[in-house]
Amino acid sequence: VRRVMEALIEVVRLCKDEEVLCGATGAGASVLRDLLSVDAVHEPNALAAAIDRLCPEVRTVVEMGRESQKYLLFERDPISGRLLVEDSNLGNKCASGSGSFLDHMARRLNYCSISEFAQVALETENPASLSGRCAVFTESDITHLYQKGTPRNRIAAGVHAAISRNYRSAIARGKEFRDKVAFIGGVSENPAAIRYLSRELGVEGRMFVPEHNRTLGAIGAALRAQSTLNL
Repeated sequence: VRRVMEALIEVVRLCKDEEVLCGATGAGASVLRDLLSVDAVHEPNALAAAIDRLCPEVRTVVEMGRESQKYLLFERDPISGRLLVEDSNLGNKCASGSGSFLDHMARRLNYCSISEFAQVALETENPASLSGRCAVFTESDITHLYQKGTPRNRIAAGVHAAISRNYRSAIARGKEFRDKVAFIGGVSENPAAIRYLSRELGVEGRMFVPEHNRTLGAIGAALRAQSTLNL
């Protein structure tokens, strides 16, 4: 955040504007609010604002970030014309579907990078069977598969299939996926996650990764901000 603020100061100097609207969203927003008196914007509201501005055709959002998972369904208010949250699930404390879990598994399986891990999983057709119920159970399954001599490429694919099942059962059970369906968050950069998740949710060919997929929340926080800040 400090690096971002320092970069923003340079932009503001070029614009010769000292006072700017500033909002924050996400896990650290309340801390920034207390430190800098910026607006802390609730994530669904921030995403609604950004999608309304940049992807107005989107009605369903699937999010997988480093620490969280979300499901959001939007509808347009017939009176105000604004995009509003109709239904949501902001996730639970289980981290087995998050980006941090994928990072951990890539290291656990001795891949050089998360990119290599994802590419191997994408190219493997027969994923190993993993529970995906939570990180502890999944690691236990992996240990068992290692002992049986299961190739690590099948385990890599199995991890991606497991987090997709976890999202469907923990976040998306009984939920509607109305077109268009956008996949956002850091995990949306992972091609294997895109493949297995779209298949698990039954939205193959309907789910896409929009531009600004990692920063839509921040853009929405800026759009909804009302407090000015002297950078």
